[in-house]
Amino acid sequence: MTKEEKNEKHLENLKSRRENRIKSGDAPEELIDLENEKKLHKILYNMIKISNEKLNNYELEITGNIPNIEDRPIILAPNHVRQQDIEIIMQAFPKHMFLLSGDHKNVHGSFPGFLLEKNGIIYFDMKDKKDRENVKYVIKDILYSNVNLLWYYEGSWNLSENKIIYDGNYFIVQAAIDSNALVLPVSFDLIEQVGTKKRKACINFGDVIDYRKLYGKRNLLHEEKIGALAILKSKIADGILDIWDKHSFCKRDDLAKQYEVKPRAEDYFIPDYKKESPLCEYWKNYKKKVLSEWKFSEKDIEEKHFVDKNIVDQKDAFEHLDNLKLNYNNAFLLSKKNHH
Repeated sequence: MTKEEKNEKHLENLKSRRENRIKSGDAPEELIDLENEKKLHKILYNMIKISNEKLNNYELEITGNIPNIEDRPIILAPNHVRQQDIEIIMQAFPKHMFLLSGDHKNVHGSFPGFLLEKNGIIYFDMKDKKDRENVKYVIKDILYSNVNLLWYYEGSWNLSENKIIYDGNYFIVQAAIDSNALVLPVSFDLIEQVGTKKRKACINFGDVIDYRKLYGKRNLLHEEKIGALAILKSKIADGILDIWDKHSFCKRDDLAKQYEVKPRAEDYFIPDYKKESPLCEYWKNYKKKVLSEWKFSEKDIEEKHFVDKNIVDQKDAFEHLDNLKLNYNNAFLLSKKNHH
């Protein structure tokens, strides 16, 4: 049996046990070894710290404050951009916490995965609708037990060329209300330091959000969940912009010039809305570098993102232009400036 087959069998067994425990009203198996996991946390924390600083050459820069609260669980809600951000955030936030992971395939069976499992991890199958529902019970029970939770609510890495942060599942808001958890916005980015082998890992902790105080203990309407999640997204995005503003060492215009390609004669017949910016080439290089860090393909990442069905895809928005019969009265529609 291959490693992939073993992992698949392990996940199916976990899902089956989870459903049986929910039906019988038992506590999640993730809580069975909680006391030992808390004891092992300090060892794991020190191993992560040494690995980050000595092996990976990260210089950690932390801004903002970690809330000194013990009687309520904290949901750490960071943006998700790189493979290393789990270990770096765990170093920046030294308190014990579980990790919510939809990547059983790559994490389980690896040495980092072994350490994370000893610390506390909640695996779930993102492609299985039933397990996505079942894991909600586990999440709530973990938080009811006053255990902190690292929750990458975007679902996967952000490889967008223009989104600071992706949309995410609204359940993070309802889970916080139901369990009386505080939500801690966490902004993260890795900054390449020119002329040195070190990389600066920047963590910006925002102010905690008390959703129960804002909305009371109740089930939110869909529109309320959208607004509640927007509060979190705004705080994370503000923190990311602060990091970029402090550490940006290049200008957009300079990058555009560096990657600019001289147009060919045939390019003049391509409609504006189909032309790529010079920065697209820069972004392709960035994506290639990020994807080389882990075992994901770009397709894997996109499949895990939350999709808001109310937002029209760019391809669909401009599809009508491909079927347009051009004449002097409608040719202006092919210009980008007419599609704000």
